[in-house]
Amino acid sequence: MSPDTTRDERGDTGRASASDNDADGADSSETQKNVLEWSVMLLGAAIVLFTFGYLTYKLIGGADAPPDLRIALGEPETSMNPDSTRAQVLVPVELTNRGGLVAQKATVEVCAGRECAQLDFPFVPHGAVRKGQLGFNAPLAGPLRARIVSYRE
Repeated sequence: MSPDTTRDERGDTGRASASDNDADGADSSETQKNVLEWSVMLLGAAIVLFTFGYLTYKLIGGADAPPDLRIALGEPETSMNPDSTRAQVLVPVELTNRGGLVAQKATVEVCAGRECAQLDFPFVPHGAVRKGQLGFNAPLAGPLRARIVSYRE
């Protein structure tokens, strides 16, 4: 009898099917295919659920809150002004918007005694940090004070 033939319970011979010959191999490739299909499906479902949750959070999260601008002044540094022989003090300024809406045309004023300087930030989105520097004549005439002069929503 050839290896391609098989006997059934009645003794009849017939052709062996591919599934009889590859029973172990077919199950393992079927299992691997199912694992791959399930993995891809679960990954896709996770991405869709994450996106839906994120958009729901942003919808509920209070994005309509007005801009909440905060100023942080860095450590003043003394340097020589390239246009003259006088020294100047450079003050780093950091503006942060903790609110939900964009602040446009934000103006920050920093004063040292009676000397004041302004810095404009054209666009400060929510959660953003904008940086700049202001120059004063050295030595500083007094302690640094900062305030928001204006902004537009």
